[in-house]
Amino acid sequence: MPSATRDDIVELYGVNALVVADRDGSGEPDEDAVQRALAFATGEMDTYIGRRYSLPLPASNQHLAQLCVDIALYRLALSQEVATTEHRKRYDDALLVLTKIADGRAALSLPVTDP
Repeated sequence: MPSATRDDIVELYGVNALVVADRDGSGEPDEDAVQRALAFATGEMDTYIGRRYSLPLPASNQHLAQLCVDIALYRLALSQEVATTEHRKRYDDALLVLTKIADGRAALSLPVTDP
């Protein structure tokens, strides 16, 4: 299950952020492309998070959703050849945080589960 949703994208950046998912030029985002990008972004995140945490995680959190959105929007923008320096910066920042999590320099705030 993806770490973020289409609603997370809209909540964080507004509906105009989805312009990068307009595959046919209709002005409407391709919902399948959005879902694929979020799923692939989650997979990319898992390659980092899985170094320190058992996957799947017991719960998601807002910070992971933010990272997932930034990665997904960057990948969507690249595929449409409309990536901006802002897309790239958010992507690079997301990878930096994920690297810190993987290396143990940052931790995820997850609910404590009973044994």
